Amino acid sequence: MSDSRKVLVVEDSETQALALTYLLEKSGMDVTVVVDSEKALQALMSSRFDAAIIDYHLPGMRGDELCRRIRQNVGTRSLPIVMLTAEDSAEVTSIDSGADVYISKPIDPEILSMRLNALFNKSLHSSAEIPIVTTSLRRAKILAVDDSPTYLAYLVELLNEEGYEVFEAGSGEEAVKLVKEQEFDGVILDLVMPGMDGIEVCKEITNYQNLGADPIVMLLLTAHENKDEMTRGLPPMPNLSSWQI
Repeated sequence: MSDSRKVLVVEDSETQALALTYLLEKSGMDVTVVVDSEKALQALMSSRFDAAIIDYHLPGMRGDELCRRIRQNVGTRSLPIVMLTAEDSAEVTSIDSGADVYISKPIDPEILSMRLNALFNKSLHSSAEIPIVTTSLRRAKILAVDDSPTYLAYLVELLNEEGYEVFEAGSGEEAVKLVKEQEFDGVILDLVMPGMDGIEVCKEITNYQNLGADPIVMLLLTAHENKDEMTRGLPPMPNLSSWQI
């Protein structure tokens, strides 16, 4: 393994933490150990890490939920994560939560080394940088746009439950105004709206981005089965996806 890799170990068992620290430091890693999810989030808030090794069974917030929190944060969502588990069902849950790989306990040092090497190599070839977060772990900001107050409330509740910071707009015009006033990581909007519809909003946001604004992921909610038909006449928009409802 390369020297000076910083690894965050989240493990409440002192015995397991000591064993992991020994294995990682023996391979030239710089290891930080914390005993629970809250301390892990605090560590991620103040330092940059090259990988995290997280035990599934943690006191308080479990490892899979910690993994979800890491993935939801714009400053840490690319962090390579290894989940440690002794249960088959937990293995499935850990992958669903966004862990890159899982390793069963008791830990095989060779398997751990191979998995970490693979993650480090993948990270080296990735264009995404993991920025240092020095003040707070910022949740991803999502703008939900729909002219139906009922469906908009449903979207907002759903996104809030997933841990996102959610803003809402009841029209396309309001959405464009908000995008120009503040930064968002993503926009979820209905295709069919009175006045400025979803396609027009996407065009306006794309034009705004072409002027130098930060890229925004856009998710268009539609009843169309044919995406080509839905996007006919649109300029190329690499950040646009559709979701049939």
